[in-house]
Amino acid sequence: MSMLGARLAAPTVGAHPAVAARRMHDLTLVAVTGLVALGLAFGVVLAIPNPGLVTVVGVIVAMLVVFALIVSPRYEVTVTIVVLYLGLLDGPVKLLTASRAASSLRNVLVLAVLIGMAARLATDRKKISIPPLSAWVFGFVAAVLIQALNPATHGFLKIVGGYRQELEWIPFFFFGYLLIRSKERLRKMFLIIGVIALANGAVSAYQSRLSPSALASWGPGYATKVKGTPTENGKKGLAGRTYVIEGEPHVRPPGLASDAGGGGGLGVLALPGLLALLSVGGLRRKWVVPICFAGAVLGIASSGARSSVVVAVVALLSYVVLSMVARLRITRLLAALLVGAALTVGAGEYLIAES
Repeated sequence: MSMLGARLAAPTVGAHPAVAARRMHDLTLVAVTGLVALGLAFGVVLAIPNPGLVTVVGVIVAMLVVFALIVSPRYEVTVTIVVLYLGLLDGPVKLLTASRAASSLRNVLVLAVLIGMAARLATDRKKISIPPLSAWVFGFVAAVLIQALNPATHGFLKIVGGYRQELEWIPFFFFGYLLIRSKERLRKMFLIIGVIALANGAVSAYQSRLSPSALASWGPGYATKVKGTPTENGKKGLAGRTYVIEGEPHVRPPGLASDAGGGGGLGVLALPGLLALLSVGGLRRKWVVPICFAGAVLGIASSGARSSVVVAVVALLSYVVLSMVARLRITRLLAALLVGAALTVGAGEYLIAES
């Protein structure tokens, strides 16, 4: 019996370093994930003392997503999930709930990817290579952190809120260097942004046809954006995101973003990349690109923001100039511009017909 026990116990004693490292890696991920889930649970309890069924289900789903983001080593998938949330769900979640906890969910998702990455780097003990030009990023972070020493800073919460506004997008500098270093990845990035612009453009065009009261009925956050907020305790309120044409009020649609003109901003971001996909080969199922281009133009045209139109024109002219400098085939460039012009005219005609 003792010999059998010794044989059964032998493999666990003096395990191979690779096996031990793997076990430590798994235990670290489980422990970190548990702590993050516990922190989220405490945050939800404090922010929402009496949550409803929908809120509870949403929190459970969010925790499962956070767990998956921490555990998964496929950063091209996890970062894409975060980007899709930012482009498609972040705005509606904040405006439908008007909750502070909902507005910080995007930071939780980004931190989940970072925590999983840090845990893997700590357990794998591999040499970490810093991306080029990181010194500029670290200098910017240092300049932001030192602002807390300003005597006019009003308390710890103000410091944390300021840090969040300035530093929440810093991780994407490193994500970009890690994931986007090939033509194929660039094409995928342009296409993902194009799909986000298409969805925002479609929703923005629909919202532009609604009356201010109809859009305000979507949720408390939408009502605040449309109607504005009154002046209280000497603090000036926010103006409503509406304008008047011939005595009739119209809304400045947010699309799937959290503020007015969000669909136009994402359309401007997507246009140059989509134009590049139209004028350069190497992409399967190229019919998707004109549809995304039309959605981006629709978002810009329906955003009600002149700045989006001006920036879009400048971006397209800049692309044409850079294409000529790079000696891109003029036939492809002209074909892409003709397709873009046709889609732009089509989007304009649609909006005029529906207005």
